[in-house]
Amino acid sequence: MHTVQLKHIADIKNLKKAVRFVKQDKEDENIHCPLHDLPYLWKVDKKLSDLKSRLLDGTYQPQKCTILEVAKSSFTTRPTSHISIEDWIVAQAILNKVALILDKKIPENSFAFRLNPKRDKSSKHKFFKAWYRDWPKFIKNIRAQIGNDLPCLLITDIGGYFENIDLDRLNQMIIDARVSQQIADLLVIQLESWTWRHLYVVHRHRGLLQGNDISSFYANFYLWDVDKYYENRAIICHRFMDDFNIHTKDRNEAKKILTGLNQLFRNKGLTINTAKTLIHSGL
Repeated sequence: MHTVQLKHIADIKNLKKAVRFVKQDKEDENIHCPLHDLPYLWKVDKKLSDLKSRLLDGTYQPQKCTILEVAKSSFTTRPTSHISIEDWIVAQAILNKVALILDKKIPENSFAFRLNPKRDKSSKHKFFKAWYRDWPKFIKNIRAQIGNDLPCLLITDIGGYFENIDLDRLNQMIIDARVSQQIADLLVIQLESWTWRHLYVVHRHRGLLQGNDISSFYANFYLWDVDKYYENRAIICHRFMDDFNIHTKDRNEAKKILTGLNQLFRNKGLTINTAKTLIHSGL
């Protein structure tokens, strides 16, 4: 049985909109191979019609991603996933319909991968706000809060954040936000297929692909309840993805908050990166 949300996602107009955003995103991909996508794009109308049918009859299945080794500055390599254009289109089509629902959950003090309000106004606008414009706003807001009342700043982040995101928990969080289970299950199966690497030490049901705007949006959403926890307690917390900056009146309060934050992270299968945890006072 099709949910209303699935019908909207599989609508040809929505799939075509997804193609537009995917073309933009793939230009920023770590490994961009236009020739790999051309056969699909040459016959895109026929391909989308077939994709719609498979989404509605339940026969669509995400493909296994291709693993490529990308050189790092330290003369080592890291594995990155190359996703099929069809799977990327499906993920974007889902995002077109659920992103606003999920983004509304995230407080304003979280800055990474927020929806671009102009995304539907013209073809030149991207789906998300530019991170390089949000980062200076993040820093500006942090500096604006430091003063006599709150002279102390707790800075921390999460160790191996993307690879430790619990996909079962993410699935439930998306359902709790009033996205149908049918859509949430389809999305998480797809995100998992982007992450799972045969012969690599990666657990199923855990981890999101890095370097992809779609998975980064869900990674940002995964921490919305931590943001809300502090907002409800009138504790000023600014976050950019997994980078937390929390304002306190003194070091003792910062230490107490850090202890509580560590427990919040553990409840989500995450741990604090102690090497990057600092308490600055008297700034």
